Amino acid sequence: MAMKLLLPVCILAFLHLCCSLRSPKVAEDDAVEQSEAYAFMLYGAESHRLGLTTAIYSIREFDQKRPIVVLTPHASPEMREDMAKLKASVIERPPVKGPAYCAKEVGKGKQRLTNSFFKMHVWNLTQFRTVLYLESDMLFRKPLTELFSRFREVPGDDALMIARQGNHPCVGGDFRPSIQKRGWNTGIMAIRPSTHFAESYARVLASGRKFPCAGGSQEFENILFIENLQPQKGQSRLVCMPIRFNCKDNSCAQDPVVVHWTGERKPWDGAPGFEYYLADWEKQRTAASLHTGIK
Repeated sequence: MAMKLLLPVCILAFLHLCCSLRSPKVAEDDAVEQSEAYAFMLYGAESHRLGLTTAIYSIREFDQKRPIVVLTPHASPEMREDMAKLKASVIERPPVKGPAYCAKEVGKGKQRLTNSFFKMHVWNLTQFRTVLYLESDMLFRKPLTELFSRFREVPGDDALMIARQGNHPCVGGDFRPSIQKRGWNTGIMAIRPSTHFAESYARVLASGRKFPCAGGSQEFENILFIENLQPQKGQSRLVCMPIRFNCKDNSCAQDPVVVHWTGERKPWDGAPGFEYYLADWEKQRTAASLHTGIK
């Protein structure tokens, strides 16, 4: 009888010993993952119900641990409730207005881009060591853990990992510092949040300097990268992300990690001109709706 009573105690003691032996590593891994976050932003009249919900569901298929935050100027109770279903938190921040002349440059049907300077707030997420900024017009086909692990090795408190615009490969090699000036797609980037960079963003934006803004804030941000991350010839804290993490046309459609429908060809509008993986996005959209009840 005593042996029968003793056996469960021994088993529990053994399990406790095993857990205690592995817990420091597990705790360390958990701490690292909690210091790394995904960030999206929602501004203007865009609804969270289509692209954003599908994108976050797509992320959660691969990663249940890392925080996901959504930056927005205004969040309804309904939006907060819907995002909570996907374990995503919503953070409200004030709008960031671009120059008045940008309204003419962005072109017809693209007025939402005048509000894209709201992206400044991504650099203010200093509660995280790393933020992977993503957009709602993306399909995530594989885990993005490689981006986080690669970025941990990049030195600098304001370092940046970002993909080229278009279908251009990394000139100096994948995941290598780049001296390439401009031509960076700010729709996907791993950043080290930096109050200094955010303040520089706000200061230059308010200075009255002229810059192209047909693509919204992207050209302005490229200028900031040159001034802050590539200040001297031959030096750079900007690392090139391979095109497979920002696939936008047929050249990389064989096996991309991230499919990105830029411009006006959104997957919820049929993705005209780039229908690769549209069926996969539609499946994810259906799955997200069934999982969350968000129509």
